[in-house]
Amino acid sequence: MKIGKAVSVAPLEQKSTNQAPKFEISHEVRTSLVSDKGILWAFIVSLFFIFSQIAVIGLYFRNLPPEIPIFYSKTWGENMLGQSIFIWILPAIAVSFVAFNFLVYFVFFRNNKFLARVLFVSNAVIGFTTFWGAMKIVTLLA
Repeated sequence: MKIGKAVSVAPLEQKSTNQAPKFEISHEVRTSLVSDKGILWAFIVSLFFIFSQIAVIGLYFRNLPPEIPIFYSKTWGENMLGQSIFIWILPAIAVSFVAFNFLVYFVFFRNNKFLARVLFVSNAVIGFTTFWGAMKIVTLLA
């Protein structure tokens, strides 16, 4: 397992001495990520769902009531309600899962195609689930 090849901190032809070093993804990781169509497809789908729910929430946020049913794991009633700003938890969950799975992919599973696909398909499933939840809340209340 090669650790440390995913991101390099080499300065890229800096013109002035005041510039900070830039981060870049190594060519090996870029080609392995793009060459597997299953991983690329799942990543694009997960980004589509994340950006779609951000757009829908952004469009309808002003129309939402001050309290929305966001905590479905709690008992029915006022315990389920949260401030309308809490609807942004859903895209935040999806983005954090994508970032975490991306990190796990870069560190551990670059050479294991099956586990890499499982990570990225789980990103798409989580993106769809949070998108569905946001849509249900927005269409119910807005």
